[in-house]
Amino acid sequence: MKPKQRLIGMLLGLLMCLSILPGTSHAQGDGIEFKVSYDDGTGIYSVYMRSNNTPIDKSTLTSQVTIKVPHATGGDQFVPRPEPFIAFVPTLYTGPTVGPSWSVGSRADGPTEDTDADYISWDLAMGADLTLYDWQAGQEILVFQFTNLGTCQGAVEIMLDSDPFASQPNSVGTNPGNQISARGMNGTTDNDFIGAYDTGSADCTGGGASPDSDGDGLTDDVDPDDDNDGIPDATEGAGDMDSDGIPDSLEHNTQDTDGDGNPDYNDPNADEDGEGNDGTSGEQNGVESGPWNDADGDGIPAHLDPNDGAAGPGDADNDTINDDVECPNGYLCPDSDGDGIPDYMDTDSDNDGTDDQTEGAGDADSDGLPDRVEPDNVDTDDDGLMDQNDPDDDGDGTNTNAEGGADGDPTDDDADMDGIPDHLDADN
Repeated sequence: MKPKQRLIGMLLGLLMCLSILPGTSHAQGDGIEFKVSYDDGTGIYSVYMRSNNTPIDKSTLTSQVTIKVPHATGGDQFVPRPEPFIAFVPTLYTGPTVGPSWSVGSRADGPTEDTDADYISWDLAMGADLTLYDWQAGQEILVFQFTNLGTCQGAVEIMLDSDPFASQPNSVGTNPGNQISARGMNGTTDNDFIGAYDTGSADCTGGGASPDSDGDGLTDDVDPDDDNDGIPDATEGAGDMDSDGIPDSLEHNTQDTDGDGNPDYNDPNADEDGEGNDGTSGEQNGVESGPWNDADGDGIPAHLDPNDGAAGPGDADNDTINDDVECPNGYLCPDSDGDGIPDYMDTDSDNDGTDDQTEGAGDADSDGLPDRVEPDNVDTDDDGLMDQNDPDDDGDGTNTNAEGGADGDPTDDDADMDGIPDHLDADN
């Protein structure tokens, strides 16, 4: 063989070898695209995947999905959560076995690569049957759904490979890239992600979305109990017991914000600030058309916040703990001792006889719950340790700080929907 021909042959061989090396993703060729969409009627975000071919071997090995959301803090921060009837499992199966599940693996808030964005990554655990995703060319598969515990800040998108935060190494040391390994898709087993499709379909600011008055992730037009007081809207109807301009269906039946003995639905001045709840006082911003006013941005509606007109989040109960700390995710705010008075208005949030100012931000058992919301006179699991000093309050073998769900707060998770938070419920 002539030298020139030999050189050409070597170059062709090298190119063939390079063409089959695994890369971070496949910009062209066979693979799988990701999409996130938003339903403005339900407030539900859905993540889909779509293959552009039908592989012979449909086994799925691993996957990671990363979304990019507008950066926010406090009660405005995007906090994904599965609803009680929305599981992180696929809806299209090839068999009866339910195996795949998705969980939040990491998040990065406002990294230096893009300080205006937060990045949230989900990881897939396929389970025993690797063929449950029935990949067919051009067919969408709904893989998981979630709602947002924070407020609507703008569009949510699948993070692209071209995103500055996707480059490795990044400023926070995570690997947020989108990835899926489906055996038989294109001859490799590292990453069959080829990009996003239908971008722009997950914008909560469009479509005239209905408000979510109780912050449960379900907009009022599809929520059977808009104020989450246990009484269906159909029962409360359009009544307005205290003639404050706010229908009873939007005022909690058992919450007594100001502790005056009159529940909010029957209290024309629910926060005892001297201003009525009616629309002329500046405390209400159109029940039908949008959320409550919140001048100080602490997530607490003005008609339930006695210091809404002051600069900053304020401290309604004067316990030296700011309102946005005691009500971190906006309305409805936690009521740790179940006395009807939310923590930000309650000087002894856990009703253990020691005031919140004394207990402060301490966490004696390092379980993620501050002592001010864990009583030092209650032993839920009867193990001899009061909850304030017990890292596993219900004695189920799972520490309290591991029962916090997507937002890391154990007090708002109730898997079996029996009214008892998971960290206090051994059989959840």
